[in-house]
Amino acid sequence: MNNIIQQICEEYISEILDFFDSRTIRTLDEVEVDLKEKTDCYLRQIIKTYFEGLDQAIADDKADGRS
Repeated sequence: MNNIIQQICEEYISEILDFFDSRTIRTLDEVEVDLKEKTDCYLRQIIKTYFEGLDQAIADDKADGRS
């Protein structure tokens, strides 16, 4: 799970760097809206990955208990 979270973080950082590296002049509102969308998406991916990992750990524990 750590590798997946690290990959998600690296992709998020890359998106943010690309956002600021582009030669586009944006208004404060555009910056806030775009960064909020990117950050919300990032957080959803992290939370989803975390809970999928927990679900898998619970399933593995249940399977080990039956063996």
